[in-house]
Amino acid sequence: MRFPFIAVLSLSLALSAGCSPQPAPPSPGVGSAAAQEGADVHTFHLIMEGDTVASEVVRRTSTGVELELMSRIAGMRSELTMTVADDARVTGLTLRNFPLTSAGAEPIFSLVLDIAGDTVRGEFTGPGRGTQSSALPTTPGAVAYLETSSAMVEQVLRRARAMGGDATVPVLDLTTTRTEPAVVRWADPRSAVVTYNELEVHATVGDDGSLLEYSVPALDARAVRTDGAHPLVSRP
Repeated sequence: MRFPFIAVLSLSLALSAGCSPQPAPPSPGVGSAAAQEGADVHTFHLIMEGDTVASEVVRRTSTGVELELMSRIAGMRSELTMTVADDARVTGLTLRNFPLTSAGAEPIFSLVLDIAGDTVRGEFTGPGRGTQSSALPTTPGAVAYLETSSAMVEQVLRRARAMGGDATVPVLDLTTTRTEPAVVRWADPRSAVVTYNELEVHATVGDDGSLLEYSVPALDARAVRTDGAHPLVSRP
């Protein structure tokens, strides 16, 4: 399993390698959407081999998702917002990563993506590198995905439901910078198996499409959801 720092560093290098600068994409502006009254606020805990290795507070509205993810394995705290279309496509994404153990620290790096059609335009800012902008190809309708984020697993499931049930969802993997298929098969309206990168994710969802829990048997991993914002894992 790969983790956020490596994931976004890979994407930033792909965006900047061999490309001339382009105008920065507009900020997705999800933060304001997720702050609206009526946001669904909940917390996911990722457990591997009986140990809680990541926690994620999520605020979701009909138009956006705002999350804070702490990963003990990566030693990183990530703040991420997504703009979400009516059909559950992710049209924009902003990510900032911080050291896990340093309160009030500046971001190690930040990334802004604008996803439109078959093109991802990105702007990466990192210490000593300034701001770099470029573009990558993708598959129309792709859902951006960051490993260890349960909210983004949920987005893949929501996209499949919007596509009509059993579906192959194109996933823009921030780890590899490639767009890969995630095959979603529903056993019934509340349970599905997602096959992605040869791993099976067994998920349970609510009537409204909310992810309630999932497991990855091959990794001895599972994620559970609790309502409300709960203290995040804060120690590596």
